[in-house]
This record gives sequence, structure tokens and C-alpha cells, in this order.
Amino acid sequence: MKLPASPRARSTFGRLHRAVFYGSRICGSLRILVASIVGTACLAASAVGASQPDRLAANADGHELTIWSRLPARPKAAVVLVHGRTWSARTAFDFESQAASRSLLRSLAEAGFATYAVDLPGYGSTERTATGWLSPAHAATDVESVIRFVAQRHPDLAPPVLIGWSRGSKISALVATRGNEPLSALVLYAFNFDPDAPPLYGPVSGSAPSVRNTAEAARSDFISPKVASQDFVRDFVHTALTNDPIQAPVCCDVEFRSIRPESIRVPTLLIHGARAALRQAHRHTDPLSRWSLEVKQRRGPHRAAVALANKTSRRLWATLRYAEAA
Repeated sequence: MKLPASPRARSTFGRLHRAVFYGSRICGSLRILVASIVGTACLAASAVGASQPDRLAANADGHELTIWSRLPARPKAAVVLVHGRTWSARTAFDFESQAASRSLLRSLAEAGFATYAVDLPGYGSTERTATGWLSPAHAATDVESVIRFVAQRHPDLAPPVLIGWSRGSKISALVATRGNEPLSALVLYAFNFDPDAPPLYGPVSGSAPSVRNTAEAARSDFISPKVASQDFVRDFVHTALTNDPIQAPVCCDVEFRSIRPESIRVPTLLIHGARAALRQAHRHTDPLSRWSLEVKQRRGPHRAAVALANKTSRRLWATLRYAEAA
């Protein structure tokens, strides 16, 4: 399947490219929000506060969804966060070890955002679906219910900003494509959608399994020993396995092919993970990898990561601009 090259696609991803690299179309609140996202990953160790997030519940077609929230005294915008494949909302967005806080919810709340992170069915404190399986379309419908819930709680604010992480970014892109609920902006963090790749998870097959998550899987999220101490990693593993001892069964990834970039009509920030690609560039001999290593040698790793992200985004835009429809 080829991505469509329509005027809407050019407009959407043209805005996306300018927003990512020049900030010309990002509102002030979204700039602060993005700074909070990036800054949380770089925070120095700080004492963990005693406060816990509020636990809320939203109804999605008779199924109760757990939502974790932190609120400032006077919120200026609302944010809905969608976790990835493995770990639920509190592990992904509100993790606080014994010695340091890496809570994105707390960071965003301190910046003035009303934050809401949902546990999708089968994750954290939300029960599985009736079948036990969670498909992209079902997850998108649940996220739409959360967006409505948040909008009703903040009638005087603009529609929520939607942030999706990893698999959650594809679910968020699907929500934005469907356009059933108003959004102020969309942030796709670690977005890894390839419409030409075979679906990672196939159709429903029998009863949903109950596979335990492992400490090894939790530790594998930390790839650099210089980033996090062993105590920090130990706390993360404990939190992850406490919140999600059993893997949530997901299926039906072919539904992600319903994502249509040209249908997304809100300001969109794509965070694609150029640093991860740069770390692995020495293993490859393709022209882009060789080019990124040359830039790294001349300008250093930080500028090389920005340059690689820029080039990748330009290639994406060019693909949408010039590719022929299937």
C-alpha cells in the first residue's frame, strides 16, 4: 500500500515539518508541553513528593477505564496520554523511584497542564475486554471516550492535546484520523508506523493468553548504563511488574492501516527517535547511515541527531508529495 499524495497530505505534513524544526505553527502551550516531555527525560534526581495522582474512572460502552490525573491549580490546557505496548499509564508516565522523579504527569502539571493518562483494557487497573483481546480500533474508541471525559471536566479550556507513546502513538494517529473528537494538537512520540510492513500482531486466535511480564523485559528498557543507576532500574522493574504482572493481549494490527495522514487536521508533532537510529548507524552501510556518521564526526552527536531527524522528515514529506497513489 502506498501512502496517498494529496493536497491534504502535503498540507498536513508540511505543517508537521515546520512545527518540528522551526516551531512556526506550534502554539505557546504546545511548545511548553514539548519542553516538558523532553525535559522529563533529562531531569536531575529530585526528591519524590508525597502526593499521588488522582484515580478516576470513565465509561466506554459499559467498560470502565482507569485514568490517572495530576492537576495544577489553574490549568491552561488539558492533555490526554496513551501508553505503549508493554507498560500501563503509571509506569509509562508517572514513574517515581525512591530517589528521583521521572513523572511526566507531574512535570506537565507543574507547567500548567491538566494531565490524564489512561490504562487501556488489560493494562494496569483497567480490566480486559469481554474477549480479552485489545485491537487498535477498540483502543481508539476507548481513547475517544477519555477525550470526551476530559473535555467535559474542563468546558472552559480548548479541546485536549493528545500524546501517544510508541504503540499508543499509532492509536492516537488512528483517533486523529477518525476525527470523532476535537483535539487542539497531536504528539506522536516514537511513532513507528510503516504501512508497507506486515502487521506485527495478527487477528484474534482462540482465547486471549495470560503471559507474565518479566524482570528481564523491564530491564531491557534501559540500554545505557550511564543514564540510570542500578537502584533506579531496580525501582522501575518493581513498579512495572507490580502494575502489569500479565501482558495485555493485543491483536489486529492491520487496523492501523486505516491511519490516513492527509485526514489529520490538527497541528502534529512527530518525534521519531533519531538518536536511536544514530546509535545503530555504525552497523549499517546504507547512504543515510554513512551520512549521519559523517555529520556526527564533524558536528557531534546532538547536531547529528537533529540533522538526521530533519532529513528523515523531509524524506517523509517528499514521499507523500511525489508518490503515486496505489
